[in-house]
Amino acid sequence: MKSIYVLLFLSLLLLFSCKTMKNDEKIKEAFKEDSVALVKMVRDRAIAREKHDIIAELSQFSDDATFINSDGLLLPNKKAIENHLKESNASGDSSETFEIKLSEIQPPTGVLLYRNFKGRWIDLCDQYTAGNIKIRIIDKNNALVYYPWRIDSFLRSNPKDTIISEIGLMTLSAQRRNDQWFWIAITNQHTPEYFNDLDKHIRNR
Repeated sequence: MKSIYVLLFLSLLLLFSCKTMKNDEKIKEAFKEDSVALVKMVRDRAIAREKHDIIAELSQFSDDATFINSDGLLLPNKKAIENHLKESNASGDSSETFEIKLSEIQPPTGVLLYRNFKGRWIDLCDQYTAGNIKIRIIDKNNALVYYPWRIDSFLRSNPKDTIISEIGLMTLSAQRRNDQWFWIAITNQHTPEYFNDLDKHIRNR
């Protein structure tokens, strides 16, 4: 009689273990799918940044998103983020490098990518590069995303001549809402140098 109970217990234990393994596999598969989706969001964001596509970039933000840009400026909601992006695109950049004063001077009519660089308008193009993306899945609805970035600006007439290079690290907090991922908080920071892989730019102690 005792052996029957032992066999029953072992059978139940085996059944529970099998179910646990299947659940673990489902969780790993779900995390993998989420990671792929988040990587795609970063890639789409990079394309939108390079094309100055504000609509595409804003579509990834939640309405209550916050953004701290590389100058330490807090943008407390989606509307503030939108206004900042519009100002950045109008001037070409939010930094003081370009010395933009739109109230005093405007670029040539019909040209969107002209910049005021040290007192003169020059025809610049941007190349936005996102490095290797590091994903940290916290749970099924929350994740952290990190990636290094750089913006190289160059003369349209001479693409090999890089005039300005801006580099930094992006930290994004993502949250799933109604089965869709959104950025709910972003912190952008300048870094002294560009590193393509955050995992190789690490301090162990």
